[in-house]
Amino acid sequence: MKIYFKKYKYTHQIFYSSATGASLDITNDGIIFDLPMNPQLSGTYFTFGEVRRTNSKITYEARKLGYSSKFFIDEEIDGSKFSIYLENLEGIILKK
Repeated sequence: MKIYFKKYKYTHQIFYSSATGASLDITNDGIIFDLPMNPQLSGTYFTFGEVRRTNSKITYEARKLGYSSKFFIDEEIDGSKFSIYLENLEGIILKK
């Protein structure tokens, strides 16, 4: 399932910018982020289960292929927003 995004912002920013070409592809092998605005976060991530679930979002622990750092992926229940960030909360928020 491929999802395209219209806007993005970094976790420390207030306003969103246009996210031309940004997408997420959920496959059996993992989640593939294509983020032209931030190539360092682009790539294949493997989830290791839910960390937290609320009424509005699900947080997954993930590892990026070729990296040892722990990442977290947030998915809004309605699918309108995804976030990917490190343990120190640096990352990116993507809106459909």
